[in-house]
Amino acid sequence: MFCHKCGYRLPDEGGFCPMCGEKVVYSKSPFLEADAPHAREVSKPKEDSNRENFKSFVNRHVQSTTQYRSVEDLLNSNVSSNLLWVSLLGPAVVLGLLSLVISGRFGTALVLALLGLLIGFFTAYVVGWNERRKLSNKFSNTFTGPIDTDDLLVFLSNNLSELSPIFHEWSYITQEGYGIYGAVSAGITNAVQKSLNEVSLGTELGEKRRFFAELYIGPDLLDRASGKMRYTPDVEHRISGIMSFKKYTLLVQIAPILQAAMEYYLTHEGGS
Repeated sequence: MFCHKCGYRLPDEGGFCPMCGEKVVYSKSPFLEADAPHAREVSKPKEDSNRENFKSFVNRHVQSTTQYRSVEDLLNSNVSSNLLWVSLLGPAVVLGLLSLVISGRFGTALVLALLGLLIGFFTAYVVGWNERRKLSNKFSNTFTGPIDTDDLLVFLSNNLSELSPIFHEWSYITQEGYGIYGAVSAGITNAVQKSLNEVSLGTELGEKRRFFAELYIGPDLLDRASGKMRYTPDVEHRISGIMSFKKYTLLVQIAPILQAAMEYYLTHEGGS
């Protein structure tokens, strides 16, 4: 296990890191290796060099997978959500106008427009969910396990926060729901993750911290026979089940970055 602040390899016992004095935080990981492959030696020049290498790697990955030249350009981009807005408002506009043309009654047109808006809400939810799934699958990948997720949390916390202030400290997360639908949705998600031996890592995003960037790590369900693991990026609201176009636009921006971070970690840090 490593110190979550400085990355120093910790002894089996003790309440504080012998290198930086930070209080030790013990956490359980279903994929924790019994013996990490390499102990980290704390060296600031080396750390600085590693972070520059990481930044260069991520920028190259962004260039190769998106139309943007750097992480900064990608995060500052104006992501279009026109498809979601059309899905939400389209039915209301169509039903309202048709009713007004056919019946000539404003009251009837208003009622049908409200019905169309209700239909549009569910349509936009499904379209948004589908678009996020396509993005998650595009920036998902397999690797040969096992992986020390405690060490991965340290890596993500130290490097992504240096890359952009949109990222904060990473930790293990579980879903929470709002209302009956949200609670049921969160409960099902948590139960499925547990049954699949899947772990979810996440960090709050931005200043308001209302959204989470997530990395799901577990067995590759698309090819169980291979014995490989798969990571999948996603974005979720703090309260599961809430519809927000922001979940899609944020995922467009951070999915390439999360994929780059995972590929760098698997290649240079803790992958096998």
